[in-house]
Amino acid sequence: MLREKIFKDNRSAYPTEHQLPIYNLLTLNHSMVPKIVEYNDKKIIYEYVEGIPLKETDMKSVEDMMWVLSKCMDFMNTLTRVKNKDLFLFAEDIHSLNLIVTPDKQLKIIDLDQIGFYQKKDVYRYLNRNYFYIVDFFRCRNYS
Repeated sequence: MLREKIFKDNRSAYPTEHQLPIYNLLTLNHSMVPKIVEYNDKKIIYEYVEGIPLKETDMKSVEDMMWVLSKCMDFMNTLTRVKNKDLFLFAEDIHSLNLIVTPDKQLKIIDLDQIGFYQKKDVYRYLNRNYFYIVDFFRCRNYS
């Protein structure tokens, strides 16, 4: 089964630096990225990820939080190793609805249309925001 994501905007109108990210994502072969079947400037089609969004799980322990954060940090670190001139590859939309916990206890990320090349200052801003979203998700659950 495939899942199709239609981009909210027209990537062909972006500068050239923003048209390359999905290709770079394909070459990473990261465990959190679902298999991408097809993509172009209007859509991305990737394998359906069986599982439930992190937000709908019963995860609330400190160990759970550390597991999720370490997986996300590994993914973000892998992305930022890909550079285009002075820009870093980064996914800015990582939160508890876009993180899927699979039946075999893996973590996958969906909704990859907001991946792009960003300046270092923007990477720091998005990294802080994503980190806050995930920590706040666990904080609101009164983790133990």
